[in-house]
Amino acid sequence: MSAPSIGTKEAFKEALKTLSGKVAFALLLVIVLMGGVTPIYAPYNVIKAWSMREVWMDNPPCAAPVWVQFFVHKKLPKTIIIENEDFHKSVKTIEYGGVTYRYIYLSAFFDYEYDEFPNKISAFIIEVTPNASSVSSVRITVELQRPDGDTIKLVEG
Repeated sequence: MSAPSIGTKEAFKEALKTLSGKVAFALLLVIVLMGGVTPIYAPYNVIKAWSMREVWMDNPPCAAPVWVQFFVHKKLPKTIIIENEDFHKSVKTIEYGGVTYRYIYLSAFFDYEYDEFPNKISAFIIEVTPNASSVSSVRITVELQRPDGDTIKLVEG
């Protein structure tokens, strides 16, 4: 003998009689509402923004969110952004073989007070503006000097 068939309305009434049915219905309602509200609040050009470097600078893809810190007993690494005003600048002009070279040395220091190593180190050079009268190209080297004195090259070119 098969079970009697009931309609959709009766099935909803039966499901809403139990606590698990009410919770399931509330979750379903939240999901449907989020699906309707997301196109209104999401940026229009998500695909273009996805590949923009500026979007990921504050929230890198390999880093855990800040709220993970509340669930572990370690001080996890966070994004460290070093701005232009954080650099100490020294300029040296050298003449060699009738050509004038400018050696610009920028240094910045920061305290790394975390219990683990970062899983990715990135160096972004936002803008390089060579002198209009310069004939040669610009060469950039970015190095990270560890507290023990070892130097790691991050960017060279």
